[in-house]
Amino acid sequence: MIGILGLGAVGSQLLQRLNTSIPQIHLFVSGPDRKKVSHLMTRKNLINFCDNNEKLEDQNIQLLVISSSSGNHLQTAQRALKNGISVISTSNKVSDVVGLLKLEDLAKEKGAMIVAGAAFAPGLTCALVDFASKELDSVDEIHVAKDGTGGPSCAKQHHRAMKRPSIEWCDGQWVRRPGGSGRELVWFPEPIAG
Repeated sequence: MIGILGLGAVGSQLLQRLNTSIPQIHLFVSGPDRKKVSHLMTRKNLINFCDNNEKLEDQNIQLLVISSSSGNHLQTAQRALKNGISVISTSNKVSDVVGLLKLEDLAKEKGAMIVAGAAFAPGLTCALVDFASKELDSVDEIHVAKDGTGGPSCAKQHHRAMKRPSIEWCDGQWVRRPGGSGRELVWFPEPIAG
């Protein structure tokens, strides 16, 4: 059984994709806005909703995807890992990601796995970089550019992140960057022409 915590733009899309691609899997869902889940999507006995006071990590799940707003992923992941539940977090908040990376030993001890920053950046961009780097003779530097956000919660986090200090992997080590320093002008050649 898979648990999804958060029914915003990311969580509801994940629920829809899982519902379509592997309809036989049992899902346990928790989020403040159940209206986002179409009643056409729900399958009898396969999609279960947590009550307001229930914790997803207390359910009989093997994997918990935390797609709720950034800021509380660390505590939720820690509780899940202590129960032997593998965790995927979509948070890109520095304190969440740094804390989640420190939970690796706990995950191994409990026979679980933890994935931090599994959204656009880090996340999808890391997979794309890994794929592309195998096709090139050498890679000196990689820059990531994006346009837009996953949803309202992602947009708020994005704007907060631009004002605050951040960390990035540079020359084999983590480097702190001051707030507001992450913007770069990016030009895309044809056919994008932007």
